[in-house]
Amino acid sequence: MAEDKRLKKIDLIGHYPPPYGGIQVHIQRLQTYLEDNGYTCIVYDFNGTVKRKNIIDIKHNLPSCFLLNGDIINYHAAGMTLSNSLAIIFFRFISFINGKTFLITYHSMRNNLLFYNNLTRIVAKLFLRLTPYFIVVNQDIKDRLVSLNVNSENVKIISPFFPPVINSSDIELVPSHVWDFINSHHPIISANASSISFYFEEDLYGIDMCVELCKSLIESYPNIGFIFSLAKLNNVDYFEKLKSRLQGIENNFLFLIGPYPFYPILLKSHIFVRPTNSDGDAVSIWESLFFKIPTIASDCVSRPAGTIIFKNRNNLDLLNKTIMVLSEYDKYKMKVESLQINHNGKQYIDFYNLILSNK
Repeated sequence: MAEDKRLKKIDLIGHYPPPYGGIQVHIQRLQTYLEDNGYTCIVYDFNGTVKRKNIIDIKHNLPSCFLLNGDIINYHAAGMTLSNSLAIIFFRFISFINGKTFLITYHSMRNNLLFYNNLTRIVAKLFLRLTPYFIVVNQDIKDRLVSLNVNSENVKIISPFFPPVINSSDIELVPSHVWDFINSHHPIISANASSISFYFEEDLYGIDMCVELCKSLIESYPNIGFIFSLAKLNNVDYFEKLKSRLQGIENNFLFLIGPYPFYPILLKSHIFVRPTNSDGDAVSIWESLFFKIPTIASDCVSRPAGTIIFKNRNNLDLLNKTIMVLSEYDKYKMKVESLQINHNGKQYIDFYNLILSNK
């Protein structure tokens, strides 16, 4: 009797929310999508903050990793750090001894092997050779993998976006002072980041640019409200420097610090900005467009259709594009309302099944 190679169970390895970063949100919604379509999906969670069915805490219970037995074992990664590379080799080994198919989803690849020390380069090249399949979120990441001798046919580009289901419990998680701020300001501009990070010694998420944008708009829009949602405060010194630059806009700029869902804030925003100086395929941009919010983002990578683009790390261009939208808001609102935003859940299942058929 022939072996049944149809997909039945998927194991996802990565970070499950909270906090609500792009990868965490993707894993949460991918699991929900797979379960809603009849598949068993177990998340092996590095965060260890959630206790519920089909979420296994591997932060505090590493031996549970040896229970991995999905038809597909899908590791979710951002970049090629040494720790990430070693973890991939570890999980690749477990999938091998359990006779399971392994693949990596790369959500970003800011790290370049040329900048690594010798040990990191050796480890990274080793796991690339050991990994048969990859999902990536944009063409740039695929090109980088192919340049490292990964077979192009084994790399699939799939957007990480799954639309959120509006849930009253998510809305209730947002602190009341945020709603007070929103109700007392107009217009509302929002942005978000999973943490404070730097890329080529510049603010990766452009938090500094958001502060400057608000300061530049305050004269023309004295009641403007800017909300920056920061899932994790990991660099207090830099954060204090940012706060020191809020002089004159203290009542107009709100930092929301903590593991709160971001989409409830998006729903109340007039504009969403994404001033990153490097990126993958930002889930928050897709969410903003899905909710019909005019969206302004840097040109550091290709952005979804309908996004208004400004020059990377160019404060003046960001300001001009924001004024352009605010001054003709109805026009840009109508444009974004005409967009049709779909998710790619079926592509994941199709690729999973293709991999199994090649086993």
